[in-house]
Amino acid sequence: MSVYISATAIKDYLSCSKKLYWRTNFPETAVVTEYMKIGLVVHRAIEKYWNSGQKALEYIRDNLKNVEHSHATKCVGNFLDYFAPLLSEEDEIEVKFKMFLGDDTYLIGKIDRISNGVVYDWKTARKPPKNIDKDIQFMIYYLAYKSMYEKAPNAVMYGALTNGNLIHYTPDEHLLGVLQNEIIPEVVNALRTNAFYKHGVFESSTCRGCIYKEVCIGGL
Repeated sequence: MSVYISATAIKDYLSCSKKLYWRTNFPETAVVTEYMKIGLVVHRAIEKYWNSGQKALEYIRDNLKNVEHSHATKCVGNFLDYFAPLLSEEDEIEVKFKMFLGDDTYLIGKIDRISNGVVYDWKTARKPPKNIDKDIQFMIYYLAYKSMYEKAPNAVMYGALTNGNLIHYTPDEHLLGVLQNEIIPEVVNALRTNAFYKHGVFESSTCRGCIYKEVCIGGL
């Protein structure tokens, strides 16, 4: 049976393997938060109307009618001010990738934008990180670009929509090796053998922010 894994799947597994179980087998049990909805709408707005501020903001208002959308408006405004001038009509948007890892296993995902060899991923986090060099998602974007284009990207960037900053990913061959040779095989094995555990219950913050908390541990 083919196994498909993504950056989200890997991050789920590392935070609590049971989270990956629910996402893989019962994704409909997730509780969609207001924050998740805002992130989705913002991404769609800047994907569709990246060069039209008026249309992008109209899209935000139309699709977040029952949600307080000042953060979404701020994110779109920062995108238009700081990031849109860096982009062009020739860019690739929402680029899907599928990397064969061997043994009928694939690494899949989607890149927000590729512009002149630069990979961009837009983030709505209210508190952007200071460093992304150990972030699984950006490590995978780097590997995916190399797989698709047979060369390294000019850069891989975290576009912080909250403040308009670009955070640069710096590849580390040792960390990439750990991801490819240790972490990914372990995740694949868990999916093939159904080996998942609720180790998140030993870290209160892990369960508190989990979208599968209700179905997994109920009111705990």
